[in-house]
Amino acid sequence: MAESPQPVRVDEIDWHSLLPVTRLFGTFWMAMHPPKLLLALAYVMFLCVGGYGMDVMWGPRVYPSEITVYEGMTGAQFDAWRAYQLEAGDIERTGIFAQLMSETRDSFEKLVSSAMDLRFGGGQLIGRRPGHSDTVVGALRHMIITVPGWLLKTHPCYLALFGLMKLALWAVFGGAIARIAALGATRDHAIGIAAALRFLKWRRGFSCLIAPLIPLVLVALVGLLIAVTGWVFFNVIVLDVIGAILFVLALLGGVIIAVILIGLTGGVHLLQPAIAVEGTDAFDAISRAYNYVMGRPWRWLFYTVVSLLYGAVTYSFLFVVIFITLVVTHWFAGAWSDRLDPVFPSPQLATLFEPLGDPESLDGWGKTVHGFLSLWLYLIVGLLPAYAVSYYQCAQTWIYLLLRRAADGIPYEDVDLDAPDDTLTAAAVPDKAEPVPGSNATGH
Repeated sequence: MAESPQPVRVDEIDWHSLLPVTRLFGTFWMAMHPPKLLLALAYVMFLCVGGYGMDVMWGPRVYPSEITVYEGMTGAQFDAWRAYQLEAGDIERTGIFAQLMSETRDSFEKLVSSAMDLRFGGGQLIGRRPGHSDTVVGALRHMIITVPGWLLKTHPCYLALFGLMKLALWAVFGGAIARIAALGATRDHAIGIAAALRFLKWRRGFSCLIAPLIPLVLVALVGLLIAVTGWVFFNVIVLDVIGAILFVLALLGGVIIAVILIGLTGGVHLLQPAIAVEGTDAFDAISRAYNYVMGRPWRWLFYTVVSLLYGAVTYSFLFVVIFITLVVTHWFAGAWSDRLDPVFPSPQLATLFEPLGDPESLDGWGKTVHGFLSLWLYLIVGLLPAYAVSYYQCAQTWIYLLLRRAADGIPYEDVDLDAPDDTLTAAAVPDKAEPVPGSNATGH
Protein backbone atom coordinates (compact mmCIF):
# COMPACT_ATOMS: atom_id res chain seq x y z
CA MET A 1 0.00 0.00 0.00
CA ALA A 2 1.46 3.30 -1.06
CA GLU A 3 2.12 5.79 1.68
CA SER A 4 0.00 8.91 1.60
CA PRO A 5 1.99 12.06 0.85
CA GLN A 6 3.02 14.04 3.88
CA PRO A 7 1.70 17.59 4.05
CA VAL A 8 4.27 20.36 3.67
CA ARG A 9 4.01 23.52 5.68
CA VAL A 10 4.71 26.80 3.91
CA ASP A 11 7.20 27.87 6.55
CA GLU A 12 9.20 24.67 5.93
CA ILE A 13 9.75 25.39 2.24
CA ASP A 14 13.24 26.47 1.26
CA TRP A 15 12.22 29.34 -0.97
CA HIS A 16 15.81 30.14 -1.95
CA SER A 17 16.17 26.66 -3.44
CA LEU A 18 12.70 26.63 -4.97
CA LEU A 19 12.93 30.16 -6.38
CA PRO A 20 16.58 31.27 -6.60
CA VAL A 21 15.51 34.76 -7.64
CA THR A 22 14.34 35.39 -4.06
CA ARG A 23 17.99 35.68 -3.06
CA LEU A 24 17.96 39.11 -4.70
CA PHE A 25 15.53 40.31 -2.04
CA GLY A 26 18.31 40.21 0.53
CA THR A 27 20.39 42.80 -1.28
CA PHE A 28 18.87 45.70 0.66
CA TRP A 29 20.48 44.63 3.92
CA MET A 30 23.63 43.60 2.06
CA ALA A 31 23.88 47.08 0.58
CA MET A 32 23.21 48.71 3.96
CA HIS A 33 26.22 46.90 5.46
CA PRO A 34 28.39 49.73 6.91
CA PRO A 35 31.71 48.73 5.23
CA LYS A 36 30.01 48.63 1.82
CA LEU A 37 28.25 51.94 2.45
CA LEU A 38 31.52 53.56 3.53
CA LEU A 39 33.30 52.31 0.41
CA ALA A 40 30.45 53.53 -1.78
CA LEU A 41 30.38 56.90 -0.02
CA ALA A 42 34.15 57.22 -0.46
CA TYR A 43 33.74 56.45 -4.18
CA VAL A 44 31.09 59.15 -4.56
CA MET A 45 33.17 61.68 -2.62
CA PHE A 46 36.40 61.05 -4.55
CA LEU A 47 34.50 61.17 -7.82
CA CYS A 48 32.95 64.51 -6.90
CA VAL A 49 36.27 65.97 -5.71
CA GLY A 50 37.99 64.86 -8.91
CA GLY A 51 35.13 66.01 -11.15
CA TYR A 52 34.75 69.45 -9.61
CA GLY A 53 38.53 69.80 -9.63
CA MET A 54 38.50 69.17 -13.37
CA ASP A 55 35.76 71.78 -13.69
CA VAL A 56 38.10 74.30 -12.07
CA MET A 57 40.80 73.47 -14.63
CA TRP A 58 38.47 73.40 -17.63
CA GLY A 59 36.27 76.29 -16.58
CA PRO A 60 32.58 76.73 -17.50
CA ARG A 61 32.00 75.13 -20.90
CA VAL A 62 28.38 73.96 -21.08
CA TYR A 63 25.62 76.17 -22.49
CA PRO A 64 22.11 76.09 -20.99
CA SER A 65 20.03 73.15 -22.30
CA GLU A 66 22.98 72.02 -24.43
CA ILE A 67 22.44 68.29 -23.92
CA THR A 68 18.72 68.59 -24.63
CA VAL A 69 19.52 70.43 -27.86
CA TYR A 70 22.11 67.79 -28.78
CA GLU A 71 19.57 65.01 -28.27
CA GLY A 72 17.04 66.59 -30.63
CA MET A 73 19.32 67.73 -33.48
CA THR A 74 21.51 66.20 -36.13
CA GLY A 75 25.27 66.58 -35.86
CA ALA A 76 25.42 69.46 -38.35
CA GLN A 77 22.52 71.29 -36.70
CA PHE A 78 24.12 70.95 -33.28
CA ASP A 79 27.45 72.29 -34.58
CA ALA A 80 25.65 75.30 -36.03
CA TRP A 81 23.81 75.85 -32.74
CA ARG A 82 27.06 75.79 -30.76
CA ALA A 83 28.68 78.18 -33.21
CA TYR A 84 25.77 80.58 -32.73
CA GLN A 85 26.07 80.34 -28.94
CA LEU A 86 29.81 81.01 -29.17
CA GLU A 87 29.23 84.12 -31.28
CA ALA A 88 26.71 85.43 -28.75
CA GLY A 89 29.50 85.51 -26.16
CA ASP A 90 27.52 86.68 -23.13
CA ILE A 91 25.74 83.42 -22.28
CA GLU A 92 26.42 82.08 -18.79
CA ARG A 93 27.83 78.56 -18.86
CA THR A 94 28.35 75.81 -16.26
CA GLY A 95 31.08 73.29 -15.57
CA ILE A 96 31.13 69.98 -17.41
CA PHE A 97 31.05 67.80 -14.30
CA ALA A 98 28.36 69.95 -12.70
CA GLN A 99 26.22 69.38 -15.79
CA LEU A 100 27.01 65.66 -15.76
CA MET A 101 25.91 65.42 -12.13
CA SER A 102 22.68 67.26 -12.88
CA GLU A 103 21.90 65.08 -15.90
CA THR A 104 22.76 61.87 -14.06
CA ARG A 105 20.68 62.78 -11.02
CA ASP A 106 17.65 63.72 -13.14
CA SER A 107 17.92 60.58 -15.28
CA PHE A 108 18.36 58.36 -12.21
CA GLU A 109 15.29 59.84 -10.54
CA LYS A 110 13.31 59.24 -13.74
CA LEU A 111 14.67 55.69 -13.85
CA VAL A 112 13.49 55.01 -10.31
CA SER A 113 10.06 56.58 -10.81
CA SER A 114 9.60 54.80 -14.16
CA ALA A 115 10.49 51.46 -12.59
CA MET A 116 8.06 52.09 -9.72
CA ASP A 117 5.31 52.88 -12.26
CA LEU A 118 6.31 49.89 -14.47
CA ARG A 119 6.94 52.20 -17.43
CA PHE A 120 9.73 50.23 -19.11
CA GLY A 121 9.38 51.55 -22.68
CA GLY A 122 10.72 48.38 -24.28
CA GLY A 123 9.38 49.42 -27.68
CA GLN A 124 11.79 52.35 -27.74
CA LEU A 125 14.70 49.93 -28.23
CA ILE A 126 13.81 49.65 -31.91
CA GLY A 127 12.09 53.00 -32.36
CA ARG A 128 13.28 55.40 -35.04
CA ARG A 129 13.24 58.34 -32.67
CA PRO A 130 15.22 58.65 -29.42
CA GLY A 131 13.35 57.23 -26.44
CA HIS A 132 11.66 59.53 -23.96
CA SER A 133 13.50 59.81 -20.67
CA ASP A 134 10.32 59.22 -18.64
CA THR A 135 10.65 55.46 -19.15
CA VAL A 136 13.26 52.98 -17.94
CA VAL A 137 14.69 52.52 -21.44
CA GLY A 138 14.60 56.26 -22.09
CA ALA A 139 16.38 57.10 -18.84
CA LEU A 140 19.04 54.44 -19.43
CA ARG A 141 19.51 55.59 -23.00
CA HIS A 142 20.00 59.15 -21.83
CA MET A 143 22.58 58.13 -19.22
CA ILE A 144 24.66 55.63 -21.22
CA ILE A 145 24.26 56.86 -24.81
CA THR A 146 23.14 60.49 -25.07
CA VAL A 147 25.30 62.06 -22.35
CA PRO A 148 28.53 60.15 -23.22
CA GLY A 149 27.86 60.82 -26.94
CA TRP A 150 27.51 64.54 -26.27
CA LEU A 151 30.68 64.50 -24.19
CA LEU A 152 32.61 62.64 -26.89
CA LYS A 153 31.52 65.15 -29.51
CA THR A 154 32.12 68.33 -27.53
CA HIS A 155 34.83 67.51 -24.95
CA PRO A 156 36.70 64.30 -25.94
CA CYS A 157 39.81 65.05 -23.85
CA TYR A 158 37.67 65.65 -20.77
CA LEU A 159 35.83 62.39 -21.45
CA ALA A 160 39.10 60.44 -21.68
CA LEU A 161 40.56 61.83 -18.45
CA PHE A 162 37.31 61.66 -16.51
CA GLY A 163 36.63 58.14 -17.77
CA LEU A 164 40.06 56.93 -16.65
CA MET A 165 39.62 58.53 -13.24
CA LYS A 166 36.18 56.97 -12.84
CA LEU A 167 37.45 53.54 -13.94
CA ALA A 168 40.37 53.73 -11.48
CA LEU A 169 38.10 54.70 -8.58
CA TRP A 170 35.56 52.01 -9.48
CA ALA A 171 38.30 49.38 -9.78
CA VAL A 172 39.29 50.05 -6.17
CA PHE A 173 36.00 50.79 -4.42
CA GLY A 174 33.69 48.77 -6.63
CA GLY A 175 35.98 45.75 -6.52
CA ALA A 176 36.18 45.93 -2.72
CA ILE A 177 32.38 46.16 -2.42
CA ALA A 178 31.98 43.14 -4.68
CA ARG A 179 34.49 41.13 -2.61
CA ILE A 180 32.72 41.89 0.67
CA ALA A 181 29.36 41.09 -0.95
CA ALA A 182 30.61 37.78 -2.39
CA LEU A 183 31.85 36.47 0.96
CA GLY A 184 29.00 37.89 3.00
CA ALA A 185 26.30 36.50 0.70
CA THR A 186 27.66 33.01 0.15
CA ARG A 187 29.87 32.13 3.13
CA ASP A 188 28.25 34.29 5.81
CA HIS A 189 31.75 35.62 6.44
CA ALA A 190 32.15 39.34 7.00
CA ILE A 191 35.51 40.88 6.10
CA GLY A 192 36.58 44.44 6.68
CA ILE A 193 37.46 47.18 4.25
CA ALA A 194 41.21 46.60 4.65
CA ALA A 195 40.88 42.87 3.88
CA ALA A 196 38.75 43.60 0.80
CA LEU A 197 41.31 46.09 -0.48
CA ARG A 198 44.15 43.65 0.18
CA PHE A 199 42.32 41.02 -1.85
CA LEU A 200 42.51 43.26 -4.92
CA LYS A 201 46.27 43.69 -4.69
CA TRP A 202 47.96 44.68 -7.91
CA ARG A 203 46.86 41.88 -10.24
CA ARG A 204 43.18 41.84 -9.35
CA GLY A 205 42.97 45.61 -9.06
CA PHE A 206 44.54 45.96 -12.49
CA SER A 207 42.11 43.36 -13.83
CA CYS A 208 39.18 45.36 -12.44
CA LEU A 209 40.57 48.41 -14.21
CA ILE A 210 41.20 46.94 -17.66
CA ALA A 211 38.38 44.38 -17.88
CA PRO A 212 35.80 46.89 -19.25
CA LEU A 213 38.41 48.31 -21.65
CA ILE A 214 39.45 45.06 -23.36
CA PRO A 215 36.18 44.62 -25.33
CA LEU A 216 36.34 48.27 -26.37
CA VAL A 217 39.91 47.79 -27.58
CA LEU A 218 38.75 44.81 -29.65
CA VAL A 219 35.95 46.93 -31.11
CA ALA A 220 38.46 49.66 -31.96
CA LEU A 221 40.84 47.18 -33.64
CA VAL A 222 38.11 45.59 -35.76
CA GLY A 223 36.74 49.02 -36.63
CA LEU A 224 40.22 50.23 -37.58
CA LEU A 225 40.68 47.19 -39.84
CA ILE A 226 37.37 47.95 -41.57
CA ALA A 227 38.35 51.63 -41.93
CA VAL A 228 41.77 50.81 -43.42
CA THR A 229 40.33 48.35 -45.93
CA GLY A 230 37.67 50.89 -46.85
CA TRP A 231 40.36 53.51 -47.42
CA VAL A 232 42.35 51.09 -49.62
CA PHE A 233 39.50 49.76 -51.75
CA PHE A 234 37.17 52.73 -52.08
CA ASN A 235 39.58 55.44 -53.17
CA VAL A 236 40.57 53.96 -56.54
CA ILE A 237 38.15 53.34 -59.40
CA VAL A 238 39.31 49.78 -60.13
CA LEU A 239 39.77 48.70 -56.54
CA ASP A 240 36.32 49.85 -55.47
CA VAL A 241 34.79 47.05 -57.54
CA ILE A 242 36.91 44.53 -55.64
CA GLY A 243 35.95 46.29 -52.42
CA ALA A 244 32.25 45.98 -53.30
CA ILE A 245 32.69 42.25 -53.95
CA LEU A 246 34.53 41.74 -50.66
CA PHE A 247 32.22 44.07 -48.72
CA VAL A 248 30.64 41.05 -47.07
CA LEU A 249 33.84 40.80 -45.00
CA ALA A 250 33.28 44.33 -43.73
CA LEU A 251 29.74 43.36 -42.78
CA LEU A 252 31.15 40.33 -40.95
CA GLY A 253 33.40 42.70 -39.02
CA GLY A 254 30.35 44.79 -38.19
CA VAL A 255 28.59 41.70 -36.86
CA ILE A 256 31.61 40.97 -34.64
CA ILE A 257 31.52 44.52 -33.29
CA ALA A 258 27.76 44.29 -32.67
CA VAL A 259 28.12 41.01 -30.75
CA ILE A 260 30.95 42.42 -28.63
CA LEU A 261 28.95 45.54 -27.78
CA ILE A 262 25.76 43.61 -27.02
CA GLY A 263 27.65 41.23 -24.76
CA LEU A 264 29.41 44.15 -23.11
CA THR A 265 26.08 45.84 -22.37
CA GLY A 266 25.11 43.01 -20.05
CA GLY A 267 28.49 41.52 -19.20
CA VAL A 268 30.21 44.70 -18.05
CA HIS A 269 28.15 44.64 -14.85
CA LEU A 270 29.41 41.14 -13.99
CA LEU A 271 33.13 41.70 -14.54
CA GLN A 272 34.04 42.85 -11.04
CA PRO A 273 31.78 40.26 -9.36
CA ALA A 274 33.53 37.58 -11.43
CA ILE A 275 36.95 38.79 -10.26
CA ALA A 276 35.74 39.07 -6.66
CA VAL A 277 34.19 35.59 -6.64
CA GLU A 278 36.73 33.65 -8.68
CA GLY A 279 39.90 35.60 -7.82
CA THR A 280 40.65 35.49 -11.53
CA ASP A 281 42.10 37.86 -14.12
CA ALA A 282 40.42 40.19 -16.60
CA PHE A 283 40.35 37.76 -19.54
CA ASP A 284 38.73 34.95 -17.55
CA ALA A 285 36.23 37.41 -16.07
CA ILE A 286 35.28 38.62 -19.56
CA SER A 287 34.90 35.03 -20.77
CA ARG A 288 32.65 34.11 -17.85
CA ALA A 289 30.54 37.26 -18.02
CA TYR A 290 29.99 36.93 -21.78
CA ASN A 291 29.20 33.22 -21.54
CA TYR A 292 26.66 33.68 -18.74
CA VAL A 293 24.91 36.64 -20.36
CA MET A 294 24.88 35.25 -23.91
CA GLY A 295 24.17 31.69 -22.76
CA ARG A 296 21.39 32.59 -20.32
CA PRO A 297 20.00 35.87 -21.75
CA TRP A 298 16.45 35.45 -20.41
CA ARG A 299 17.64 34.59 -16.93
CA TRP A 300 19.97 37.57 -16.98
CA LEU A 301 17.17 39.86 -18.15
CA PHE A 302 14.74 38.49 -15.55
CA TYR A 303 17.23 38.88 -12.70
CA THR A 304 18.11 42.37 -13.89
CA VAL A 305 14.47 43.50 -14.04
CA VAL A 306 13.75 42.06 -10.58
CA SER A 307 16.80 43.76 -9.08
CA LEU A 308 15.83 47.03 -10.78
CA LEU A 309 12.29 46.95 -9.38
CA TYR A 310 13.43 45.95 -5.90
CA GLY A 311 16.20 48.55 -6.00
CA ALA A 312 13.72 51.28 -6.99
CA VAL A 313 11.44 50.37 -4.08
CA THR A 314 14.23 50.25 -1.50
CA TYR A 315 15.86 53.46 -2.80
CA SER A 316 12.51 55.26 -2.56
CA PHE A 317 12.07 53.92 0.98
CA LEU A 318 15.51 55.17 2.01
CA PHE A 319 14.81 58.52 0.34
CA VAL A 320 11.64 58.93 2.42
CA VAL A 321 13.46 57.93 5.62
CA ILE A 322 16.22 60.48 5.04
CA PHE A 323 13.76 63.22 4.08
CA ILE A 324 11.61 62.66 7.17
CA THR A 325 14.77 62.61 9.28
CA LEU A 326 15.77 66.04 7.98
CA VAL A 327 12.26 67.46 8.35
CA VAL A 328 11.74 66.37 11.96
CA THR A 329 15.30 67.37 12.91
CA HIS A 330 14.76 70.83 11.43
CA TRP A 331 11.38 71.19 13.14
CA PHE A 332 12.55 70.19 16.62
CA ALA A 333 15.97 71.87 16.46
CA GLY A 334 14.44 75.16 15.31
CA ALA A 335 11.33 75.05 17.49
CA TRP A 336 12.68 77.66 19.94
CA SER A 337 15.30 79.34 17.78
CA ASP A 338 15.20 81.90 14.98
CA ARG A 339 18.84 81.47 13.96
CA LEU A 340 18.50 78.00 12.40
CA ASP A 341 16.40 78.82 9.32
CA PRO A 342 19.02 81.05 7.63
CA VAL A 343 21.69 78.33 7.87
CA PHE A 344 19.40 75.28 7.59
CA PRO A 345 16.26 76.07 5.55
CA SER A 346 13.29 73.74 5.75
CA PRO A 347 14.06 70.63 3.61
CA GLN A 348 12.16 70.28 0.35
CA LEU A 349 11.85 67.17 -1.81
CA ALA A 350 12.76 69.02 -5.00
CA THR A 351 15.91 70.59 -3.51
CA LEU A 352 17.17 67.80 -1.29
CA PHE A 353 20.49 67.63 -3.16
CA GLU A 354 20.89 71.39 -3.54
CA PRO A 355 23.23 73.55 -1.38
CA LEU A 356 21.81 74.93 1.85
CA GLY A 357 20.62 78.51 1.54
CA ASP A 358 22.91 81.40 0.59
CA PRO A 359 26.04 81.53 2.80
CA GLU A 360 27.12 84.87 1.30
CA SER A 361 24.28 86.62 3.17
CA LEU A 362 25.51 85.33 6.56
CA ASP A 363 27.99 86.86 8.99
CA GLY A 364 31.22 85.18 10.05
CA TRP A 365 29.70 83.00 12.74
CA GLY A 366 26.76 82.17 10.49
CA LYS A 367 29.11 80.98 7.75
CA THR A 368 30.94 78.77 10.25
CA VAL A 369 27.68 77.25 11.48
CA HIS A 370 26.52 76.86 7.88
CA GLY A 371 29.74 75.04 7.01
CA PHE A 372 29.44 72.46 9.80
CA LEU A 373 25.73 71.91 9.17
CA SER A 374 26.39 71.48 5.45
CA LEU A 375 29.03 68.85 6.20
CA TRP A 376 26.66 66.72 8.27
CA LEU A 377 23.70 67.18 5.97
CA TYR A 378 25.72 66.37 2.85
CA LEU A 379 26.91 63.19 4.54
CA ILE A 380 23.42 61.99 5.38
CA VAL A 381 22.04 62.95 1.95
CA GLY A 382 25.12 61.34 0.40
CA LEU A 383 23.89 58.03 1.78
CA LEU A 384 21.38 57.96 -1.10
CA PRO A 385 23.93 57.79 -3.94
CA ALA A 386 26.14 55.63 -1.72
CA TYR A 387 23.30 53.18 -1.25
CA ALA A 388 22.61 53.17 -4.99
CA VAL A 389 26.26 52.29 -5.68
CA SER A 390 26.39 49.64 -2.95
CA TYR A 391 23.06 48.11 -4.00
CA TYR A 392 24.11 47.98 -7.64
CA GLN A 393 27.30 46.06 -6.86
CA CYS A 394 25.60 43.69 -4.39
CA ALA A 395 22.80 42.93 -6.85
CA GLN A 396 25.26 42.30 -9.69
CA THR A 397 27.27 39.97 -7.45
CA TRP A 398 24.18 37.90 -6.73
CA ILE A 399 23.16 37.93 -10.40
CA TYR A 400 26.61 36.59 -11.29
CA LEU A 401 26.31 33.83 -8.68
CA LEU A 402 22.81 32.91 -9.87
CA LEU A 403 23.87 32.76 -13.52
CA ARG A 404 26.97 30.75 -12.63
CA ARG A 405 24.86 28.25 -10.71
CA ALA A 406 22.38 27.92 -13.60
CA ALA A 407 25.05 27.63 -16.32
CA ASP A 408 27.78 25.59 -14.62
CA GLY A 409 26.10 24.13 -11.56
CA ILE A 410 28.72 25.65 -9.26
CA PRO A 411 27.53 26.06 -5.64
CA TYR A 412 27.12 29.58 -4.35
CA GLU A 413 29.63 28.90 -1.57
CA ASP A 414 32.43 28.14 -4.05
CA VAL A 415 34.31 31.44 -3.67
CA ASP A 416 38.06 31.97 -3.99
CA LEU A 417 39.71 32.10 -0.54
CA ASP A 418 43.39 32.66 -1.10
CA ALA A 419 44.02 35.53 1.32
CA PRO A 420 44.69 34.83 5.02
CA ASP A 421 41.89 37.21 6.01
CA ASP A 422 39.44 35.20 3.89
CA THR A 423 40.38 31.78 5.22
CA LEU A 424 37.38 30.11 6.80
CA THR A 425 37.70 27.34 9.32
CA ALA A 426 35.42 24.35 9.22
CA ALA A 427 34.05 25.41 12.58
CA ALA A 428 33.08 28.84 11.25
CA VAL A 429 31.46 27.64 8.04
CA PRO A 430 30.73 23.90 7.86
CA ASP A 431 30.89 22.20 4.51
CA LYS A 432 27.29 21.95 3.41
CA ALA A 433 28.09 18.90 1.31
CA GLU A 434 28.98 16.85 4.43
CA PRO A 435 26.18 15.70 6.75
CA VAL A 436 26.33 16.69 10.36
CA PRO A 437 27.23 13.74 12.61
CA GLY A 438 24.19 12.15 14.16
CA SER A 439 21.80 13.22 11.42
CA ASN A 440 20.44 11.44 8.41
CA ALA A 441 20.34 12.66 4.83
CA THR A 442 17.14 14.58 5.33
CA GLY A 443 18.41 16.53 8.30
CA HIS A 444 15.90 15.12 10.80
